[in-house]
Amino acid sequence: MGVLTHLDLFRNKKKLKKTKKTLKHRFWTEVYPGSKLFYLSGYFPMTQTYPKNEIHNLARFISVMKFRPTVWRTEHAYLVADRMEDLTSIEHIRVDPKIDRTISLYGYVHGTFLKPHISVHIPGKNCFFFS
Repeated sequence: MGVLTHLDLFRNKKKLKKTKKTLKHRFWTEVYPGSKLFYLSGYFPMTQTYPKNEIHNLARFISVMKFRPTVWRTEHAYLVADRMEDLTSIEHIRVDPKIDRTISLYGYVHGTFLKPHISVHIPGKNCFFFS
């Protein structure tokens, strides 16, 4: 579910309608087709609030909404690691600090199973391979 705000800044109705349509289709490609997108249009700067009926509709929809798991998470394996151990010999690291290291990750695999010899992305690091 998504919420679009600051639509009151659009003065041209035609441009507003086109922008809503574009953002809705972009949202559908990112989340899933048919996902709900709410539009909060009338922000009141004096009271810093949105209209009560729009907030009421949004809250009512949230309370009855059924959450769907994202397809990517069920079709792709991902690892939640509890700890990591560096298995590289200390002597090899002392001789060459930029040596390729062998690490062991402990944790849980979610989604589907991990296949042997696949490349894995660890944020902030280069590509790793599982064997």
